[in-house]
Amino acid sequence: MELRAQLHMHTTESKGTRVRVHSNIHPKAAIDILKKKNIHVAAITDHDNTLAYPRMKDYAEKNGIILINGIEITTRDGEIIGLNVEPGIEKELDRKMSVHEAKDVILDHNGEVLIPHPFSFMGNGIGRKIKEIKGIVEVFNPGNIFSFEDKFAKVVAKKLKLPMVACSDAHYAKMIDRGITVVDAEPSIDSIFKSIRRGKIRFENCNYVTWREIKEWSFLRISSSYEGIMENLKDGWETDKMYMKLADLRFMRFIEKKMLNLGVSKPDSRIWGLMSYIIFLMTNLKAWRTKKSYKPFVFSL
Repeated sequence: MELRAQLHMHTTESKGTRVRVHSNIHPKAAIDILKKKNIHVAAITDHDNTLAYPRMKDYAEKNGIILINGIEITTRDGEIIGLNVEPGIEKELDRKMSVHEAKDVILDHNGEVLIPHPFSFMGNGIGRKIKEIKGIVEVFNPGNIFSFEDKFAKVVAKKLKLPMVACSDAHYAKMIDRGITVVDAEPSIDSIFKSIRRGKIRFENCNYVTWREIKEWSFLRISSSYEGIMENLKDGWETDKMYMKLADLRFMRFIEKKMLNLGVSKPDSRIWGLMSYIIFLMTNLKAWRTKKSYKPFVFSL
């Protein structure tokens, strides 16, 4: 039978360090949305924790949804996902660990390795280390808006003979039914992964997010994280990235505070359009550099 699967999505248990709110999808509401969208299988892959899964498991079962315990792990090399992992895996994780160490933890907890957005221009993929890690490869992510990221992932997956899936990486409800992997399998987790490894899959609704949706989600995240952002603007940002060193300059924090207050108090303000335009220019530059950097590796395998 054909099962529509969403193998990479988040709930309100995903938290950020700078912008606190990473998702507006409440665990129980996620099940209602999945059922409404006729999605039969879902992996909950919150950042660095599995807190939502036990709160959702019984409700998912009552609604006929196969729920997979997952986790998106932050490492110093980029992000990696563990699917069908045992509870308590987060106790053995550390953001400073390598992706190789994280993979070992996933396998030690009887999980499946999923490599999300490996060539993302955001810099949160494992990039060239995909050759060493191997696993199921996410070859469609709606956030890869320049599309070369997914094309590169698909080329590498084919060359390395790795299984492929499409995912949504949904952080807000509107995105849950993007990037659906339709799996020809029996309604059991073992059968689903066996079919994925055999390539008995097809993809649906592989549409990228629009700039309008990015603007909408940015407003939701920032307005919902207002108090935390104001604290950072007062005390100073964590300067682990070059762009954050710029953002942490005193006069920049003054400007950021003014823009934040204006934007939140007036949702229809042109400030969001200005911010979107600035982000558009910055991401285009970063995407160009990322593509140029990865292209030789992808086509030399």
